[in-house]
Amino acid sequence: MSLSPRKTYEMPFLLSVALGCATLACVFTLWAALLGLVGRGDFKFNGQPADPARVMRYVWVLLPPGLLAGPVAYGIRRERSWSRYAILLWWVAYGALFIGFNLVVNTAQAAIEPTVNTLLGLGFSWWYLYRKANVVAYYDGLETREMINGHEANVAGG
Repeated sequence: MSLSPRKTYEMPFLLSVALGCATLACVFTLWAALLGLVGRGDFKFNGQPADPARVMRYVWVLLPPGLLAGPVAYGIRRERSWSRYAILLWWVAYGALFIGFNLVVNTAQAAIEPTVNTLLGLGFSWWYLYRKANVVAYYDGLETREMINGHEANVAGG
């Protein structure tokens, strides 16, 4: 009896939550960027209405984390083992962009909050993805399935 490459694994709860959050982040980021480009929407900075030019000056900070959320959602939804790398990469991108933005636009003091958020998010994600027993077992199962699928594709192809 061979291992089934189609075996499904029960997704851990917080990965389901991350899937929903990543999907929403990607959709809302794209929607906000589109609305900002065409001058629609009611955007405000510090309580003041913002024109499309001002929105687009700042949207570059939101686009990369929002767009990186797309592959995160895809990887989690399609049960790909690389999704945990994508989650960690998302935190690195988030940190680099928001820390850098605050250092350039504001002050070093303003960069403390995104630094703390990034370190907490990255630390918790790493622990959850690489140390929590049921999540490690889930990803081990995904890697095994991918290895079996890859082996069967190699055997069938040549």
